[in-house]
Amino acid sequence: MHFSGPVKQCTETDYEVYFDSTKTAQLRFKSKVTTQFDPRGQSAGDIRYDNKGNIESSTVNKSDKNGNMGASDSYNDKGVLTRHSVYAYNNKGSKTMQRDEIYTKGVLNSVKITKYDSRQRVIKEVNTSYLQRKRTVTQTHYFPSSQKQTQPAVKSTQDKHDNEGRLIERIQYKPDGNIRSKQVYFYGADGFKNEWYMFKNDTVGLVKTNEIFFDSLGTVLKTCHYNNGELISTGSNNFVRDMQGNWITDSVFDNNKLTHLKQREIQYY
Repeated sequence: MHFSGPVKQCTETDYEVYFDSTKTAQLRFKSKVTTQFDPRGQSAGDIRYDNKGNIESSTVNKSDKNGNMGASDSYNDKGVLTRHSVYAYNNKGSKTMQRDEIYTKGVLNSVKITKYDSRQRVIKEVNTSYLQRKRTVTQTHYFPSSQKQTQPAVKSTQDKHDNEGRLIERIQYKPDGNIRSKQVYFYGADGFKNEWYMFKNDTVGLVKTNEIFFDSLGTVLKTCHYNNGELISTGSNNFVRDMQGNWITDSVFDNNKLTHLKQREIQYY
């Protein structure tokens, strides 16, 4: 969620729009999520509701002394713990480690420890599964950036930035060094656009697959989908915003047909 201003709580409700026999638009409740934020803007947790209005899951987050996400606990609809995560950071605020504990019916099922380098790339994963009959299986995976190579490693991602430090191009490569996909960003005064290209074959090369338009807060305004470079569908959002500039009503259109309505109730500090 991207917000402007000191948000304390946000309740977002999603409705499906359908048309009755008289072609009158009707709303069908789909889901709801209430998220709370601390004074620093960090998520303090949320409660999610299903299409019947019952609690589906909840999350409680705790920040460390520097305002980073320190720990997170997830619970099912019965209030039973399903996931416990803790995070570690360096003195620059970059995440260096994440530990995820997965529980089944309140019993520890597995543990995953992920370590990151200074560029937030995964360099090591340790997965431990606690199976029946008290058996324990541990698997450790090292990633290329953490290993010594006899030959230069092929970069999986290559980024370009403009003079303001904004991402303008991202190319992803296959293990063999060939291009897998390409993203291009264009910036304007009120937002930016992101174009996606996928490599099809040696003859055709890169083909546009998606075009996404954002506002200045990073909220999606419009999405265009392409097949072999030809536009096949569009999705767009029409927002109503409050005095802080945050949207409180989002009308979602699929090929110019209203399909969903999202509403927000926002409380500020």
